[in-house]
Amino acid sequence: MKKITLAITLVTFANIVAAGGLTDPKVIPPPMVGNGTDCEDENKGAESGYSGAFNHYHIALGQSADKAAKSAKNALSAHAEAQAQTCNTNTKAVTDGNGHAVRDGDGGVVTNTPT
Repeated sequence: MKKITLAITLVTFANIVAAGGLTDPKVIPPPMVGNGTDCEDENKGAESGYSGAFNHYHIALGQSADKAAKSAKNALSAHAEAQAQTCNTNTKAVTDGNGHAVRDGDGGVVTNTPT
């Protein structure tokens, strides 16, 4: 009788301990955070991208040829940074009137990715 009582007592206390949260905690590894992303470098029509950007700033926005050339180079740089940030070659940066990338609160490039 003493062995049965001891066994029941042991099982009861084990259940109380487990229910009371005194079991070992589950270890969850921290999220992996890196300094940047490694993407494949793809040069997708950089020349046609430049001429399209140049025409946008020169014709559509009415900038002089010199200023439109600088704005187009800025825009291509901004787009390349946005594509590296998202690892998506279809992503474009949101740019200002001089082709500079618009930044978010954390210093990243505001992007526009077509669906």
